[in-house]
Amino acid sequence: MTNKNSAKWKAAFGVVLVIMFCMSLEGCTSVRRKFVRKKKNVQEEEVIPVLNPIDYPPPVLTSMDRYQQFYDMFRIWQKDILMTLDERPSDKQILYKLSQMAVQMEGMKGLIKGEALNYLKTAISEYEGILAAYEKPAAFRSAVVIKGRVKKVGDMVLRNLKSDLIKKDLIN
Repeated sequence: MTNKNSAKWKAAFGVVLVIMFCMSLEGCTSVRRKFVRKKKNVQEEEVIPVLNPIDYPPPVLTSMDRYQQFYDMFRIWQKDILMTLDERPSDKQILYKLSQMAVQMEGMKGLIKGEALNYLKTAISEYEGILAAYEKPAAFRSAVVIKGRVKKVGDMVLRNLKSDLIKKDLIN
Protein backbone atom coordinates (compact mmCIF):
# COMPACT_ATOMS: atom_id res chain seq x y z
CA MET A 1 0.00 0.00 0.00
CA THR A 2 2.80 2.26 0.44
CA ASN A 3 3.60 2.03 -3.27
CA LYS A 4 0.04 2.97 -4.20
CA ASN A 5 0.07 5.95 -1.80
CA SER A 6 3.45 7.08 -2.95
CA ALA A 7 2.35 6.81 -6.59
CA LYS A 8 -0.74 8.88 -5.83
CA TRP A 9 1.38 11.44 -4.02
CA LYS A 10 3.86 11.57 -6.90
CA ALA A 11 1.02 12.03 -9.42
CA ALA A 12 -0.61 14.74 -7.30
CA PHE A 13 2.74 16.41 -6.79
CA GLY A 14 3.39 16.33 -10.55
CA VAL A 15 -0.03 17.85 -11.28
CA VAL A 16 0.57 20.59 -8.70
CA LEU A 17 3.98 21.31 -10.25
CA VAL A 18 2.47 21.57 -13.74
CA ILE A 19 -0.29 23.89 -12.45
CA MET A 20 2.25 26.07 -10.61
CA PHE A 21 4.45 26.18 -13.70
CA CYS A 22 1.50 27.28 -15.84
CA MET A 23 0.49 29.89 -13.31
CA SER A 24 4.02 31.22 -13.08
CA LEU A 25 4.20 31.59 -16.82
CA GLU A 26 0.92 33.48 -16.84
CA GLY A 27 2.05 35.62 -13.89
CA CYS A 28 5.27 36.51 -15.64
CA THR A 29 3.44 37.90 -18.66
CA SER A 30 1.31 40.17 -16.52
CA VAL A 31 4.37 41.37 -14.60
CA ARG A 32 6.31 41.71 -17.82
CA ARG A 33 3.45 43.70 -19.34
CA LYS A 34 3.43 45.98 -16.34
CA PHE A 35 7.10 46.95 -16.51
CA VAL A 36 7.71 47.07 -20.27
CA ARG A 37 7.55 50.56 -21.75
CA LYS A 38 5.28 51.04 -24.65
CA LYS A 39 5.94 53.54 -27.37
CA LYS A 40 3.66 56.50 -27.12
CA ASN A 41 1.63 57.47 -30.12
CA VAL A 42 3.13 60.86 -30.74
CA GLN A 43 1.22 62.76 -33.33
CA GLU A 44 2.81 65.89 -34.64
CA GLU A 45 0.57 68.85 -34.12
CA GLU A 46 -0.12 70.75 -37.23
CA VAL A 47 1.38 74.23 -37.11
CA ILE A 48 -0.97 76.87 -38.38
CA PRO A 49 0.97 79.94 -39.46
CA VAL A 50 -0.35 83.39 -38.73
CA LEU A 51 -0.85 84.91 -42.11
CA ASN A 52 -1.93 88.41 -41.13
CA PRO A 53 -0.43 89.53 -37.84
CA ILE A 54 -2.32 92.28 -36.09
CA ASP A 55 -0.31 95.26 -34.91
CA TYR A 56 -2.05 96.79 -31.96
CA PRO A 57 -1.45 100.49 -31.49
CA PRO A 58 0.30 101.54 -28.30
CA PRO A 59 -2.00 102.90 -25.63
CA VAL A 60 -2.57 106.59 -25.98
CA LEU A 61 -1.78 108.29 -22.69
CA THR A 62 -1.92 112.00 -22.36
CA SER A 63 0.56 113.83 -20.18
CA MET A 64 -2.25 114.30 -17.65
CA ASP A 65 -2.83 110.52 -17.52
CA ARG A 66 0.88 109.81 -17.01
CA TYR A 67 1.12 112.53 -14.36
CA GLN A 68 -1.93 111.11 -12.57
CA GLN A 69 -0.29 107.66 -12.53
CA PHE A 70 2.89 109.04 -10.95
CA TYR A 71 0.85 111.10 -8.48
CA ASP A 72 -1.27 108.11 -7.42
CA MET A 73 1.78 105.86 -7.04
CA PHE A 74 3.51 108.55 -4.96
CA ARG A 75 0.50 108.70 -2.68
CA ILE A 76 0.53 104.90 -2.29
CA TRP A 77 4.26 104.73 -1.51
CA GLN A 78 3.99 107.60 0.97
CA LYS A 79 1.15 105.89 2.85
CA ASP A 80 3.09 102.63 2.81
CA ILE A 81 6.17 104.29 4.32
CA LEU A 82 4.08 105.89 7.07
CA MET A 83 2.49 102.55 7.96
CA THR A 84 5.84 100.77 7.85
CA LEU A 85 7.53 103.29 10.14
CA ASP A 86 5.08 102.31 12.91
CA GLU A 87 6.23 98.67 12.69
CA ARG A 88 9.94 99.33 13.36
CA PRO A 89 11.19 98.07 9.96
CA SER A 90 14.73 97.50 8.75
CA ASP A 91 16.61 100.38 7.14
CA LYS A 92 16.80 98.44 3.88
CA GLN A 93 13.01 98.21 3.69
CA ILE A 94 12.51 101.93 4.36
CA LEU A 95 15.23 102.97 1.91
CA TYR A 96 13.62 100.86 -0.79
CA LYS A 97 10.24 102.49 -0.24
CA LEU A 98 11.83 105.94 -0.15
CA SER A 99 13.57 105.22 -3.44
CA GLN A 100 10.24 104.24 -4.98
CA MET A 101 8.74 107.48 -3.74
CA ALA A 102 11.66 109.33 -5.38
CA VAL A 103 11.09 107.50 -8.67
CA GLN A 104 7.52 108.78 -8.71
CA MET A 105 8.64 112.35 -7.98
CA GLU A 106 11.20 112.17 -10.80
CA GLY A 107 8.47 110.98 -13.15
CA MET A 108 6.27 113.92 -12.17
CA LYS A 109 9.25 116.25 -12.55
CA GLY A 110 9.57 115.36 -16.23
CA LEU A 111 5.96 116.26 -16.92
CA ILE A 112 5.58 119.69 -15.27
CA LYS A 113 7.07 123.15 -15.47
CA GLY A 114 6.72 126.54 -13.82
CA GLU A 115 5.40 126.98 -10.29
CA ALA A 116 4.47 123.31 -9.91
CA LEU A 117 8.05 122.35 -10.71
CA ASN A 118 9.28 124.67 -7.95
CA TYR A 119 6.96 122.97 -5.41
CA LEU A 120 8.26 119.59 -6.54
CA LYS A 121 11.90 120.67 -6.28
CA THR A 122 11.25 121.80 -2.71
CA ALA A 123 9.72 118.41 -1.92
CA ILE A 124 12.72 116.64 -3.50
CA SER A 125 15.14 118.67 -1.38
CA GLU A 126 13.17 117.70 1.74
CA TYR A 127 13.30 114.09 0.56
CA GLU A 128 17.08 114.32 0.29
CA GLY A 129 17.12 115.48 3.91
CA ILE A 130 15.30 112.27 4.88
CA LEU A 131 17.93 110.22 3.06
CA ALA A 132 20.68 112.14 4.86
CA ALA A 133 19.08 111.13 8.18
CA TYR A 134 19.41 107.47 7.16
CA GLU A 135 23.16 107.89 6.68
CA LYS A 136 23.46 108.28 10.46
CA PRO A 137 23.42 105.20 12.71
CA ALA A 138 19.99 104.04 13.89
CA ALA A 139 20.68 105.13 17.47
CA PHE A 140 21.04 108.77 16.40
CA ARG A 141 17.81 109.15 14.45
CA SER A 142 14.23 109.28 15.59
CA ALA A 143 11.45 107.39 13.82
CA VAL A 144 9.02 110.11 14.91
CA VAL A 145 11.12 112.83 13.22
CA ILE A 146 11.49 110.72 10.06
CA LYS A 147 7.75 110.07 10.01
CA GLY A 148 7.06 113.80 10.37
CA ARG A 149 9.40 114.60 7.49
CA VAL A 150 7.78 111.98 5.27
CA LYS A 151 4.36 113.47 6.10
CA LYS A 152 5.72 116.91 5.22
CA VAL A 153 6.98 115.73 1.82
CA GLY A 154 3.68 113.97 1.21
CA ASP A 155 1.68 117.07 2.12
CA MET A 156 3.83 119.26 -0.12
CA VAL A 157 3.24 116.99 -3.09
CA LEU A 158 -0.33 115.90 -2.41
CA ARG A 159 -1.70 119.39 -1.64
CA ASN A 160 0.18 121.55 -4.09
CA LEU A 161 0.53 119.16 -7.02
CA LYS A 162 -2.96 117.73 -7.50
CA SER A 163 -3.74 117.07 -11.14
CA ASP A 164 -6.50 119.69 -11.27
CA LEU A 165 -4.15 122.36 -9.82
CA ILE A 166 -1.26 121.81 -12.21
CA LYS A 167 -3.13 121.64 -15.53
CA LYS A 168 -1.56 124.90 -16.68
CA ASP A 169 1.94 123.70 -15.80
CA LEU A 170 1.79 120.35 -17.66
CA ILE A 171 4.17 119.76 -20.54
CA ASN A 172 2.29 118.38 -23.55
